[in-house]
Amino acid sequence: MTVIIHNQLNVLLELMGKFEKKYNAELKEGNISKGTKFEYAWCLIRSKYTDDIKKGIVLLEDLLPKGTKEEQRDYVFYLAVANYRLKEYEKALKYIRGLLKTEPGNTQALELEKLINKAMQKGGFVRAKLFICMRKKPSVEAKKEAKRNLFINKLYLFMETLFL
Repeated sequence: MTVIIHNQLNVLLELMGKFEKKYNAELKEGNISKGTKFEYAWCLIRSKYTDDIKKGIVLLEDLLPKGTKEEQRDYVFYLAVANYRLKEYEKALKYIRGLLKTEPGNTQALELEKLINKAMQKGGFVRAKLFICMRKKPSVEAKKEAKRNLFINKLYLFMETLFL
């Protein structure tokens, strides 16, 4: 499992370098194609770094009004993915529901909507647990368990994003 994740990260880094170089070359020439901008944004939203994801969102939002209907579908989907990764679930839901209005049978969009809803429910559950825990002094064992659960949840979300 670790080897697979490591290989996927290497591939992503290689693609990011390739598309960033292409994007910067076109930027220097003063004419960035939609394809290049999309490829670079696609890589950025898969980054583990928040700033990269935000940069990818800016590029996708810039592309959105300029694209064909088919391109817009892709831009909206990846805007939903990016916002999901940033835990901006309301924004992610807005994008994915917009896509589902025009394509109600889009299986990728339906699956992403389920993930977003699940994350929102989990977030509400965690907030409720925190509120309850704050009312009473937690034991040392409870603190250790909470840290373990937080680590497992973060690991689960990270692995989920690798396979989107």
